[in-house]
Amino acid sequence: MDQDEYVTKLEDTHNGTHVNSLRITTRKKTSRWYGNQSKGHHAFSVPLLTGGVLAFFVRASNCINTIGVYVGTVE
Repeated sequence: MDQDEYVTKLEDTHNGTHVNSLRITTRKKTSRWYGNQSKGHHAFSVPLLTGGVLAFFVRASNCINTIGVYVGTVE
């Protein structure tokens, strides 16, 4: 990512116990899916109208079980 680019949205698909795919969208409207998007039965997203994702974290074993985000003002 460029220095003036930051994350504005996180999305995932999951089956109730773990994340199947993760999509990261940036301020410049670029995005990419990681994982197998077709296997998830439920969707989750964190769209931000202002600010951005400062950091995100996961809890995982053999797969990602939980995703959390820290959001705030981006300067």
